[in-house]
Amino acid sequence: TPLIPSLALPLNPRTTVGVVSLVFPLSPSTIHPNGFGYLIPRPPSSSHSPAHPTKPSGVLGVVFDSTALPGLDTLTNITKLTVMIGGPYYSSYIPTLPTPSSPDHLVPQALQHLRTVFPCLDGVDPIITQTALHRECIPTYTPGHVARARALQGRMKAGPWAGRLSLVGNEWKGIGLNNSIWTAETVSDALAEGQQVTGLEGM
Repeated sequence: TPLIPSLALPLNPRTTVGVVSLVFPLSPSTIHPNGFGYLIPRPPSSSHSPAHPTKPSGVLGVVFDSTALPGLDTLTNITKLTVMIGGPYYSSYIPTLPTPSSPDHLVPQALQHLRTVFPCLDGVDPIITQTALHRECIPTYTPGHVARARALQGRMKAGPWAGRLSLVGNEWKGIGLNNSIWTAETVSDALAEGQQVTGLEGM
């Protein structure tokens, strides 16, 4: 059986992301404005001022689950929030913070951040807490990624795997969930129409 052509591509370095989902016994309007949530930029690594601590919290952002998709929830007396932690801070190539051994260790960190941003949560405990630690789930594309992917596509089209192999997932064309869903739908639609696609078109 011939080997898959250069899935001997050097794999991109990957980062780990912790996710803490919490439900608070307060209505969304008492905690945050309507919207999807927010992301937090990384602080300057060279800064030593109190406003930019050299040891960051590791929080990447917060999703306002109760309002991110309007009309999804019928309960108005609770608020669901998701805190994302880690990513580049837990990276294997430039680690800034140690990766926790258990996702439960992320809860105090998430609560501290939320209570700092939303003082109304001070003293309010979540009624539901769920945690997950997604290890090495997000690739970081290194220089030359597009060229390597294009070269791989050429080999897939010309070799014994032509028409027999398609690639989807965040290793190739976008790290986000939306990218992966879009690629999977595009590839599956093309295959259903009898087309031969590699999944790397448009690179």
